[in-house]
Amino acid sequence: MVYWAGTTVPSLDTVVVLSCLVPTAETGPGRFDVSAGAYARIVEAVHDHDLQLLARVHSHPGSWTGHSDKDDGPNLVYDGFYSIVVPDYAANGVQPLTDCGVHRFEDTEFKQLDSTEVAQTFRTITSPPQYIDTRNP
Repeated sequence: MVYWAGTTVPSLDTVVVLSCLVPTAETGPGRFDVSAGAYARIVEAVHDHDLQLLARVHSHPGSWTGHSDKDDGPNLVYDGFYSIVVPDYAANGVQPLTDCGVHRFEDTEFKQLDSTEVAQTFRTITSPPQYIDTRNP
């Protein structure tokens, strides 16, 4: 799992991802646990780089890109925050984003966007995002 940080352009209803942040996590089959301290380092890095936390990106086995009960659990969320589920353990990457499950947090829950909404909300730019590894403070 990684977090995307950047900015939004309200007049265009567009998200601009400028950074990819990697949290410290305990992992195992079917689990990816991020501690409160690791979340704090993510928030600190976002603040230090004058960014906005935009999305978390994680993968599932197989083609299902919905949200599991665990995906809907505690996390750094706010209205407008995105959760992106990449199929097949991201074997084919995240592009095109319309092949992923893109969920937006609204009114206390995540709602999955359809491919038209995804295409209208996200744009791909040519410059790569900044990579921020928060695993080694």
